[in-house]
Amino acid sequence: MAIVSTTIVQANPGARSADILKLLGKAKGLITKHGGENATVLVNVVGGQGTNSYGLLSTSEDWASYGKVMGGVVADPDYAALVADSEQIATWENHVLMTVDV
Repeated sequence: MAIVSTTIVQANPGARSADILKLLGKAKGLITKHGGENATVLVNVVGGQGTNSYGLLSTSEDWASYGKVMGGVVADPDYAALVADSEQIATWENHVLMTVDV
């Protein structure tokens, strides 16, 4: 089973796309640094209320791997700075999904 972590980022009024993309680049780097796989930044170009929101997706092989990645991310001093900076310009909503065999 694979674990898929997604973060949906919605810009606050007046926020610049370039600033949000810079933060997403830092977040992607943190995830990769701590072992996250397939880290990808996305933009929702068609999606109702979600149009123009951003996404950050990454995968882990299993729950143990996901825990290791996230444990490393939240313990990293750069993560605290990222959270503080991002709160000013966007809301971040996290979702963690698991693949299922059907």
